[in-house]
Amino acid sequence: MKTLKVTSISLIIITYLTSCNYYDFDLNSNYPEELINVWVASYEESPEIFRPSDYKEFPVSHFRQVYVFKKSNECEYLVSSPVDAHYLDKGFWEYIKEDHLIKIYNSQQKLIKEFKVKNYSSELLQLKQIR
Repeated sequence: MKTLKVTSISLIIITYLTSCNYYDFDLNSNYPEELINVWVASYEESPEIFRPSDYKEFPVSHFRQVYVFKKSNECEYLVSSPVDAHYLDKGFWEYIKEDHLIKIYNSQQKLIKEFKVKNYSSELLQLKQIR
């Protein structure tokens, strides 16, 4: 009886831990180091251009998209709010080298954005939104 109780508790704990795993889907972690940065839309140059947050002082804007690409495929992205209460949401990202794509997933692992990477360097990220 005691063994059954311990086994049951162990199974419950294992089920809980695996169901709460934040990284339970495979992402391509083969990304260029230049992409690890805080990227800010520089739409005064072009709607497709993003620059590092410390590149320049950006003009005041109602909404300026921001993507934070971190190591370990974690990311944050600015979400536009209808009441101007914009906020950063957390999710995941991956870079598909063969297709030159960046895919962004929300925290529930749903694909929310997809971009074709047209050009990148440590000071420039040029993206064409696909999704």
